[in-house]
Amino acid sequence: MSRKKKNSLNELTQITGKISTNQPTTLDQIWGESGMSKYGNLTEEEYKEKINEFSRNELEIHARQIGVIVSEETDRLRNELLKEYRIFKQSLSIPYTSLGKNNKETVDKLADAVLKEGR
Repeated sequence: MSRKKKNSLNELTQITGKISTNQPTTLDQIWGESGMSKYGNLTEEEYKEKINEFSRNELEIHARQIGVIVSEETDRLRNELLKEYRIFKQSLSIPYTSLGKNNKETVDKLADAVLKEGR
C-alpha cells in the first residue's frame, strides 16, 4: 500500500469566503472566464517578459490574434500590445456599484428629468 504524499504549504491554496468585489462585464466572465485564455497570464510583468521574448514574426501573429494593428517598429508594437493588455485588464475589474434606496430614488428622479426634456 502506498503512502499519501503530504502537501507542502506552497502547494496549498486558501479560500477566504470573501464576496467578489468586481462585477462581471462580459458573458465570458459570467460563465467563469478569468481572462487567461486571451493573454495567457494575468500579471503585467509576465506579459512584458512574454512579448519581449517574441521574435518579430511571433509579435505580429500575437498582435493579429488580439486585434492590434501591426506597425513596422517593434518597440511601438510592443507598447501597443501592453496598452491593449492594460485596457483588457482594467475591463476585468470593474467594482460593484452599491445603490441604496436613497441613491436609487435620486437616480430615478434624474432619469425622469432627462427623459422629460425630450417631450
